[in-house]
Amino acid sequence: MAGGKASADDWTRAEPGRQDVFAGVAGFTRVCAYDRPGTPVGEAPSRSDPVPQPITAGDSVADLHALVAAAGIATPFVIVGHSYGGLFATYLLLTEPSMYKRYIIVSPSLWYSERIAFQMEDAAAARGEPANANVFLSVGALENPAMPNDLRDFYNRLKSRNRPGLKLTLEVFEDERHDSVFPGAVTRGLRTVFESLGPRPDDAP
Repeated sequence: MAGGKASADDWTRAEPGRQDVFAGVAGFTRVCAYDRPGTPVGEAPSRSDPVPQPITAGDSVADLHALVAAAGIATPFVIVGHSYGGLFATYLLLTEPSMYKRYIIVSPSLWYSERIAFQMEDAAAARGEPANANVFLSVGALENPAMPNDLRDFYNRLKSRNRPGLKLTLEVFEDERHDSVFPGAVTRGLRTVFESLGPRPDDAP
């Protein structure tokens, strides 16, 4: 799930000398990217059918469920979200943690709507829901300082709940900005959330 003013095309762009995320991941597994309704494509209008704006996190999650069902995608699978898309991935983690089981959340917009994600985390903890998920959280060290600070705070809150089925990893990528962090974060995240499957053949010494 791409950021707020981003589309699926963002996953096929890369900085010079770097492979784009979509091609890199597609080299070893099926990967799907989609446009949330109403998101522009660069400077061009959205490719989706018109929908009332703004949409809520719940709307975006409902769209994701509908997409998964329509495309016949087997679950569980890995949810990857960056920036505003990372906020939606966080929403999924806090409301349906066991549905997708593996989450890669990169530079999520935890500041959004007066840090509503923290209120949702408090509510999830109060419900005492057992979470069964492997979660990789990441952010660039050169982003707005609020981004790594908020993510560390969120990680520490989740960790403090001592949920037996919730495995958490936090990584801050040095020398990376908001727009440059997600290729490396996705690669590291995939290796982290699938580590229980053992090393891949190309990892052999």
